[in-house]
Amino acid sequence: KDGIVIPSQNQRTITVTESGTYKVLVDRLGCLGTATQKVVLGQAKALKLPNDTTLCAGQSILLDATSAGDANSTFLWSTGSTASNITVTTSGTYSVTIRTIITGGAICTTTDQIEVKVNSKMVYTTSLTQPSACRGNDGTITINPTSPITAYTYTWYKNGVEIVGAVGNSQTGLDVGNYQIIAKSGQTC
Repeated sequence: KDGIVIPSQNQRTITVTESGTYKVLVDRLGCLGTATQKVVLGQAKALKLPNDTTLCAGQSILLDATSAGDANSTFLWSTGSTASNITVTTSGTYSVTIRTIITGGAICTTTDQIEVKVNSKMVYTTSLTQPSACRGNDGTITINPTSPITAYTYTWYKNGVEIVGAVGNSQTGLDVGNYQIIAKSGQTC
């Protein structure tokens, strides 16, 4: 193959597993003959779905395998879809197998998969006590997550600026202003 002797190949036929130029030397009763054959094995196009991902409830992701196929390709997703792309809105492992018929009728197959996790939105209640006067600093805001029950981290903002040192789900000693609370957990959006 490609000018290099293939050890232990002395049969009339050979099974080829790599592309290359194959040459055979035949010796029949002292008469030498050669034959050369270039072999190009079909190869599936590269298929790369996005990396595993996490979505928030209500979001979607388009999984598109179009570029790994052509007019001679069929697509089969783990959902049963035979389209070249699908839109995913629920948690799960999604895979696609592409079968492409190449010259000579051979079939090249490629597959890939992605894990999609969809986190639920946080459900919560709030309680608010307004400051007692325009310049008072006795207001209170509390946010109480009701679902899912998990550990949250909180970042507090007043008038668009982060309140340094403000942690937890409740803040006291607040004066008049526009407050925003960002609550995060690994299980929610």
